Amino acid sequence: MFALAGTAIAATLLASCATAPPKASGYVAPPVGSTLTIVQRNTGSYLAQMKVGEVQLPMTRGERTWEGKQVITFSSPQGTLLEAPEPSGAWIAIVGPGDAVLVKWDPPLAFSWPLEVGKTWSGSYRATYGTSQPVLFDTTCNVSAYEDVTVPAGTFKVFRIVCTHSTGQEDTFWYSHELGINIKTTSIRSASHRFGPGTQEQELISLNIKK
Repeated sequence: MFALAGTAIAATLLASCATAPPKASGYVAPPVGSTLTIVQRNTGSYLAQMKVGEVQLPMTRGERTWEGKQVITFSSPQGTLLEAPEPSGAWIAIVGPGDAVLVKWDPPLAFSWPLEVGKTWSGSYRATYGTSQPVLFDTTCNVSAYEDVTVPAGTFKVFRIVCTHSTGQEDTFWYSHELGINIKTTSIRSASHRFGPGTQEQELISLNIKK
């Protein structure tokens, strides 16, 4: 009887471990040379900014030096995202041709590692758009789920992270820790946002991880 009970308990524990959401200890970027393509859909103020309702954007993972520091890069026709090295992966800036700064964040925007379902964090930031005056804002993020998300590139296991900003914007990231990329993102601006209401959705179409 005791042996059977012990076996049942062990089986229950193993089942629990198998289904428990994982914990992501830190950012791991895709290898240099990896490529991906996303589809971006814009409405409202995003459409006014981007000048296009729907567009496919190829992106390439690279590395470079910026302001004397080594950074991770994701380059697309809309600009190059600069990220802090592993294990942070914080968003430092987006730059255009000639390294013209399109937007820069101080401090850099980052997930709070480790990621696990139920975790919440907050921070205060300064965003500078080109040569305009900096915008100060507060952000609160929550890891709301670990789930499957289906996009044109397939179905992926992801952390769903929702960030609410005092600017009147809410961002949702479906983040794959295994791949080191957002599989899907949505951004919703309310009428109180400085650029006005609008939505932007991005989904992964294709992915080629460099071996």
